Amino acid sequence: GDVRIISLDKRAKKEVELTYSIKSSLGSPATIFNASKKTNFKYEIKGINAVDVAIINLIETETKLLDRIKKIHELGGIVSFDSVVSNALDYNLRMIDSNLPTYLGNTLLYSYENNNKDLKEIFIKANQFSDKKLGYKKLGDFLDGTSFGFIPSIKWDGIRTVNGGLLIIKDDGEVVILDLTYFKESVLKYMINESKLDSPSSTRFRMLEVYKENGKFFFTLNLQVRYKK
Repeated sequence: GDVRIISLDKRAKKEVELTYSIKSSLGSPATIFNASKKTNFKYEIKGINAVDVAIINLIETETKLLDRIKKIHELGGIVSFDSVVSNALDYNLRMIDSNLPTYLGNTLLYSYENNNKDLKEIFIKANQFSDKKLGYKKLGDFLDGTSFGFIPSIKWDGIRTVNGGLLIIKDDGEVVILDLTYFKESVLKYMINESKLDSPSSTRFRMLEVYKENGKFFFTLNLQVRYKK
C-alpha cells in the first residue's frame, strides 16, 4: 500500500484503517504490472537450426520483435510457452491459479504474433476459452493479485497487502478512488476492460534473442501490463 487512511465506517460504527495503491496517469498511463528481470517468460522453438537462429537474431528493424516472430514462423519454427523464469513469480501466479503461468505465457506470445495489446481480448483468444466468463474470472484474479497482493520478486502468501483499493490520479489532476470495500466487482471490471499489454525495452530485457540451451532453442519475452489511459 502507498497510503493509509483511517475511515469512519458508519455501517460498522467503527474506524477502519484502509490501504490504497496510488496510480498516476500524469504523463503516461499507469502500469499495473511492472517489467523487471523477474517478469521474463521463456519459450521453446522447435523446427529451426543454428543457421535460422543467426538469421533471426540479425533482424534489427523498428518493429524487431514482431519481425523476429514472423521470421521464426516463416522458417518453419513452432513456438510454445516453456516456463516463467523467476521461481518467485511462478509461485505467485500459481498461488492464484495453477494454470495462470501458461495462460499469461500464451497471451504474451499471442500479442506479438498478432500485434494486439488489448489484454481482455487476447487473454480469451490465446487460451481458447469457450466460456468467456471463466476466462475473465482468471484474468480478473491476476489483476487483483498483482494490484493488491504480490510483487514479482518475493514469494506471496496469498493475502492482500492493499485492502482499500486504488487512488488514480488522472492526466487532468483529478483524483479518483476505486473502492474495494464496497465496489470490488466494479473495480475488477474496470481493470479488465482498461488494461493492455505494453512492450518494455527489448534491449534491456534481451527479448526475442534466440539462444541454445541443452540442445534446444529458446527466447524470452517480458510481461508488462498498463492501463489504456
